[in-house]
Amino acid sequence: MKEKEKYIMSILGEDGVGKHTIVNDLFEGRLSINSSHLGIDIIEYSLKNEKNGKIIDIEFRIISGQERNKGITKSIYQDVDCFIIIYDVCIKESFECIKIWIDNIEKNSNLKDYLVCIIGNKISINRVVSIEEGKKFAENNNCLFYENDDKKNFKIIIKDIIPKLKKKKKDIILEKNDDIECRCNLCENCKIL
Repeated sequence: MKEKEKYIMSILGEDGVGKHTIVNDLFEGRLSINSSHLGIDIIEYSLKNEKNGKIIDIEFRIISGQERNKGITKSIYQDVDCFIIIYDVCIKESFECIKIWIDNIEKNSNLKDYLVCIIGNKISINRVVSIEEGKKFAENNNCLFYENDDKKNFKIIIKDIIPKLKKKKKDIILEKNDDIECRCNLCENCKIL
């Protein structure tokens, strides 16, 4: 059996920006999502690494846009490897709220090696937030930046995020183990690399 990797990705953003729609695109429209009463929907997704045949399991946690102001926020940020903040390029307010989401991530995440990605969604409609604004904001906040055109780009985005996430985790491990020179591939430190 092939070795598996697992990542938790939390999808954040204001209500109506297309969080469920973007994940549904991974399932080619066949996903039936029953929203929970807690403001969190959990969806499992697997993809195969074309290079090494490993299965990559992703747990998507889709967070209701209203959750950024509620008391349960601490728990929704725990153990997340990648935070994906989605905004609607047609609604300026959804873009302006990204900073609130980033602040909540910084305050509440228990991990230090997470990635934050910003995705401008619905770019095929009349936009009010330019691509330059999105890129500049992402750059100034040390985030990855993508745009999605509602035509199944999300799978491409996820495939681009995975190696960046792996590298970030590897860099953190190397940082923690700066004094270690061993490359035996047998000890605990080398196995991680």
